[in-house]
Amino acid sequence: RVFTGRGVFCGERATDRFNSLAVLMASGKEGEFYHPVWGTTTAYLTDLQMEQESRPEHIVYSFAFRETDEHGCIPRLPENEEFYG
Repeated sequence: RVFTGRGVFCGERATDRFNSLAVLMASGKEGEFYHPVWGTTTAYLTDLQMEQESRPEHIVYSFAFRETDEHGCIPRLPENEEFYG
């Protein structure tokens, strides 16, 4: 599964919180992802974008997490099979 969405960090620590997500993505490590409907799973943060309407104490961002399989790998998506050969 791919989980995408948008979020907002507000307040004095908004930039710090966004930077924490950027460090998580740069680390290339999987982690626990909680979704209120589908529960908890293991996933990688694969995309993180700061949106244009952001300002120092109001960071608007978009994200994508990719769920991992039982081996900690990201499974191939069916729509990308042509790239895998």
